[in-house]
Amino acid sequence: MGPALGLWHLYAAAALASVCTVVFDVGYQTYLPRLVGRDFLPLGNARLETSSSVARAGGPAIAGAVTQLLGPALAVAADALSFLASAAGLLTIRTPESAVPDPTGAPWRKQILDGARYMWRAPVLRWLSAAAALRNFSMAMVDTILLLFLYRAMDLSPALAGAVLTAGALAAVLGAVVSRRLVHRMGAGPVLLATATEGIVWAAAPPALATGSSAVVIAIAFVSALWLPVWNITVITLRQLITPPHLLGRVHATARTINLCTIPVGAVAGGLLASWASDAWGEGTGLAAALAFAGLVTIGGLPFLLRGEIRHMQRLPSTEGPLPW
Repeated sequence: MGPALGLWHLYAAAALASVCTVVFDVGYQTYLPRLVGRDFLPLGNARLETSSSVARAGGPAIAGAVTQLLGPALAVAADALSFLASAAGLLTIRTPESAVPDPTGAPWRKQILDGARYMWRAPVLRWLSAAAALRNFSMAMVDTILLLFLYRAMDLSPALAGAVLTAGALAAVLGAVVSRRLVHRMGAGPVLLATATEGIVWAAAPPALATGSSAVVIAIAFVSALWLPVWNITVITLRQLITPPHLLGRVHATARTINLCTIPVGAVAGGLLASWASDAWGEGTGLAAALAFAGLVTIGGLPFLLRGEIRHMQRLPSTEGPLPW
């Protein structure tokens, strides 16, 4: 018999998968403009976000069924095979791709800094990244507190708690589908401002607790989750259109680093807030108040979005040349 697998094997596999995910995400966001062209970027990003939302909605249920059928170890192996299917799909892309060299020929360390400098000097990218970082911090707090709120404050059954999460997953699919229509009707800037609803709606958590209605919580989760794909599609498209091709990969990587590093901090802050509020006001009231406060933290990102370049943006640039603001 070979050596038994230990927990550190799982840690190593998870770390490697995470690294590969980052590389893939930065790669596809950089490659998409060359694949579909500038005019079709909103459509391309919407379809990619839709497929991602569908996977997030159906993935947990499929994972549960596969785990029950095959057992945990074989379920992880089956998941690994799904990555091979993804790679096979990528190999079917026949669009030629030419490298976009850095015209300065600078060393790679300086190239990384050049990407960060460009994002800082481009006001739209800078303010969007700041708003996204605060938004992720807030929603990480919400996600941490939410399960405690559902089980301890609302006393929901696992089935009803699952319904809340399912409503959010289905709303994300809908948000991805309607995002382009929203931008067309409202304008890119107003849509970005409207996405603050994702967090603000959780201010209704205390009334939901007072009514004891699971339907109210399901509605809150649905409205909240609707806006995340709208934000992702609009912001990624703007970044792709604004950034020069030779800097796009570095700018995507910089923005991702800034935006996502606040998530673990927000998760810890949410746990501490839930513990403190429960001790101060009791578990039910404390968790409801903590959830409402965590959602309202997203309001802190509005000043960044109210900058003139973003607030007055009505359309996404579709052709080479001056940007429409």
